[in-house]
This record gives sequence, structure tokens and C-alpha cells, in this order.
Amino acid sequence: MAEIFDKVGALDRVAGDVILLKDLVRLCHEQCDSRLMVFMHDVRHKDLVAVSRHAHLFKGSLGNVGAAEAYEAALALEQAARGNEVERVEPLADALLEAINRYFAHVAEAL
Repeated sequence: MAEIFDKVGALDRVAGDVILLKDLVRLCHEQCDSRLMVFMHDVRHKDLVAVSRHAHLFKGSLGNVGAAEAYEAALALEQAARGNEVERVEPLADALLEAINRYFAHVAEAL
């Protein structure tokens, strides 16, 4: 299982600039929050094309800020949605939301 926050990897992506990383984390948090309602709507309505697209966007945003566990959860969800694995989508979406929440709670203390 991946760690909640890959601080070393995240800092490497921004050449060690902690202020830039904090800004990117804030932007990522805002983007995640703005997508969640539509994302959950698409999950509940089993719109797998939209779920795959959301998961892909979450994966990219979260990967850029070192959210390793959430990145892995988004990847698993994206693959399940693309594979038309309807029964796995909702549990994986729930796992992604939990990982996102853990990341933002953890990163607030870690930076």
C-alpha cells in the first residue's frame, strides 16, 4: 500500500520549493472539492465514461502533489471504469474519497 504523502517525491517535482508545493496542494484541494459532487453523481448513475474521466483527472492532480495513496486509488478506479467493472466502481470511488480526505488532513500537518 502506498504512503499517504510522498513528501520527497512532491518536493522533487517542485525543485524543493515548499511554498510552490503548498500552493499546488491548495489548488489541488480546490479542484478536488469542485469536482466531487459531479463525480459522485456519475458514480451513483454508473456513468463509467465520466467516472473514468474524473478518476484520470484526480490521478493527475493528486500525483503532482505527492498524494501516493490517493493516486493509487484513482488509478484503480480509472482501470475499473474503463474495464466496465460496474460492481467495483462504487467501492473504489469510496476508497478514493477516503484516501483524498486522509491526504489533505495529513498534508496540512506535514508541510
